[in-house]
Amino acid sequence: MLTWIIPLASFLIAGEPSFDDTPVDTVEIAAFDCEKVMDDAETGHRIAKGDGISGWHNGGPAGSTWNAFELHCAVELETPCKKGTATVELRVGARAVRSTRIKFHPGQPLKFQDYHLVNTEWEKGLDPQHARYAFQVGIFRAIAYIDSCRDPSGPRAMFPRAEKSFTAGFAYGE
Repeated sequence: MLTWIIPLASFLIAGEPSFDDTPVDTVEIAAFDCEKVMDDAETGHRIAKGDGISGWHNGGPAGSTWNAFELHCAVELETPCKKGTATVELRVGARAVRSTRIKFHPGQPLKFQDYHLVNTEWEKGLDPQHARYAFQVGIFRAIAYIDSCRDPSGPRAMFPRAEKSFTAGFAYGE
């Protein structure tokens, strides 16, 4: 009986285990959205909050996006890591659409990454169209994780991964 009391007593005295020893820096997705690429539109810019396809105000049924064949997606990361690399993965539904490794440099607390996607990359990840609705929906996800950090600062985390998602609708026709 005493054999299990001593380990239990030492655990109760020590308290909960600490994860501060884990040498991994945090990452946060500060912003993520996509927008329909128009013929004359420029890509390579941030998308203002509420202006992308996540806002459901794009002229199609229930605010879905009409006739989108190309998308511009923008992801903005924030990390206390001053120098290192992170991987950003874009997914539509369960389908991995794009994966990119990016570098952090001193003086860049925010890291911006943008993507130009054609419909053959992202449409296969949409849910099948329901007979009751005039549009298809898809869950768009950005996943980021720290690969390496050679100049850490700030808080540590047990899991150096972040995810942000939204649901968007797409309709096609005249």
